[in-house]
Amino acid sequence: MAKRLVSTGKFLTMHKRRKKRLLTRSLSQETALLDDLLLGQVQCILQQSATWKFNAFTLDNVSGGRCLPVLCIHLFHMYGLISHFKLDVAKAWKLFSMIEDGYHSSNPYHNSIHAADVTQAMHCFLQQQRVRDLLIAACDLSCVAVHPDKVA
Repeated sequence: MAKRLVSTGKFLTMHKRRKKRLLTRSLSQETALLDDLLLGQVQCILQQSATWKFNAFTLDNVSGGRCLPVLCIHLFHMYGLISHFKLDVAKAWKLFSMIEDGYHSSNPYHNSIHAADVTQAMHCFLQQQRVRDLLIAACDLSCVAVHPDKVA
């Protein structure tokens, strides 16, 4: 009986990973990361990221199977997290790519496209004033719970 070979990548898995075309480019620019390679399609799709008509499957197609890191870097730039926390964009890209690689493409639902879709949905929710107000109230409440002596 022959032994099965097991993948020993970052995440030990027996599932066959989706083959992704590797695209290399400088990550220091503020615009869509793959824009010059795909004639503006990525940027066009990312402009819809604040709307409910955003399509994660389309982003996955035009980003060469890298929808999660593309979307996350875009949102981190948009929210000012890259500059505020002085993040290295290349390291952030690598982190999001590792998270994406941890998903099994053989799972028809819980995969990296679903993760990008949920991330984008949370972005849409954060655009709603009512949700922001509730989050601010929750933060205020947690501060009171942690530091009750500092309530004025």
